[in-house]
Amino acid sequence: MAGIGRTYDYIGPSDLLALVGSAPSGCRIHSPVDLASWLGDQSPADLAEPFTYVVDRSGVLRLAPRRSEHVVCAGGEPVLGAGEVSFTRSPSGWRVDEVSNQSTGYCPDPACWPAVASALDRAGIARPDGFTHPIVFRHCPACGERNIVRESSYVCALCDADLLPAAVTLDELVSSPLTTLAPDASQAPTRVDDILTLIDLDAGAKDLDAALRILGNATRLTVGIARTPWPATLQPAVDRLTFTLATRDAPGRAHVTAPDLDAAVDQLTTAITPAPRAALVLANLLRITATSSVVDGVAAESLAYSALLAGPEFATWRAARPTRPVPPPPDAPVLVNRTGATLQITLNRPERRNAFGHAVRDALLDALDLVASDPTLHAELRGTGPSFCSGGGLDEFGTAADPATAHVTRLARSAGLAVHRLRDRVTPHLHGACVGAGIEVPAFAARVVAAPDAWFQLPELSLGLIPGAGGTVSLTHRIGRWRTAWLALTGTRLTADQALGWGLVDAVEGVE
Repeated sequence: MAGIGRTYDYIGPSDLLALVGSAPSGCRIHSPVDLASWLGDQSPADLAEPFTYVVDRSGVLRLAPRRSEHVVCAGGEPVLGAGEVSFTRSPSGWRVDEVSNQSTGYCPDPACWPAVASALDRAGIARPDGFTHPIVFRHCPACGERNIVRESSYVCALCDADLLPAAVTLDELVSSPLTTLAPDASQAPTRVDDILTLIDLDAGAKDLDAALRILGNATRLTVGIARTPWPATLQPAVDRLTFTLATRDAPGRAHVTAPDLDAAVDQLTTAITPAPRAALVLANLLRITATSSVVDGVAAESLAYSALLAGPEFATWRAARPTRPVPPPPDAPVLVNRTGATLQITLNRPERRNAFGHAVRDALLDALDLVASDPTLHAELRGTGPSFCSGGGLDEFGTAADPATAHVTRLARSAGLAVHRLRDRVTPHLHGACVGAGIEVPAFAARVVAAPDAWFQLPELSLGLIPGAGGTVSLTHRIGRWRTAWLALTGTRLTADQALGWGLVDAVEGVE
């Protein structure tokens, strides 16, 4: 499995996020002609300074004047890369002169360079082989401040704490298990340090049996750090962790390959900082769903999800994104067409990227009822438009009368359970964005086929929630609880090939 990929959410001041919409987003650059036209509209003073750029989630370069905010340039959306760029004119046209990943709103890693390079290449713009000015950002686990690392000094400029969370050895766990592996009970968890313990696996263990007992009772997130391959004798400890970050691939599913371990830890701590309660609930839930029946696992997930709907982290997200009226659904939010023994079921809200709102969910359940009523039928599940499904309808989140009612409704109208019951007779064919419910529900099927352009993401933690369409069950049964934890805690985006390598899909078919 290749190294992990990443999208970057905006993590800067909320007052800058509020500027989105008050000014146009960045100009999309698809060709040298686009670039020349846009640069021709800039003043001589602007041409003398670097410009603001982002690479949006579709891999397209967007440009704006330097004093523009990156989040405005991106239209408030997550990005694949961001920074500053300057251009110089050559005999063959404009080319990149200098380029960095300098963006304190998104804090992208230098590892985002492949996405930046790809966007420039797609636009036909000559470029250097890497960032001319790479910037390393690090999140402080003590105070939450974002820091630019200067002269290899990994110390927080605000509180002087170590920017790289200290890892403990398995032997140190044995000497202090209660303080190390239980959440801070003195207060509600508000910091990464309250819920996360990093485990140095390279140090081995003198008393492995004692360490295994402690890890088996852990209620914190426990993340292994392995810079070298661990011996087979240590595998039981690795299996008891939330997951392990390893510089090299290894047998099994309990690890994620991350060539830059420090960057991977920073990605994790950055993602869970706004929602430590949801992160802790997720890690503990996955221990349950990994061994429970599908029905019991979905019920446990729904209970946990409903509890978080009443929590402060979701309330913070909801307050920052007030609900808007949901557009009325089309007459047929799901299309159904039978040809012989095959029933084509197609999500049909392309203008909303087939968001899995109530109308789409209910129409899908009706279509699956047809399959259940006729044992000769086999269903193929698809979506119209550029995406299979972009996830739940955000304006419907939190609109149930109360969390208990939300739980009852979620179980009674579970599309995931419906697919599970028909898993040998439903084949999802996925393309484009498969986000949240867009992969959680299809993953219940016995066989899942992805197009080369398909990509997969679990973004719910950024809302103060966890996967709620069955993903802690369906993905866990496919790729293991460890990699499910990594995806759900970080919001990492998987490509179709990565998903195939992990077993999230069973085949990649079609022409890009």
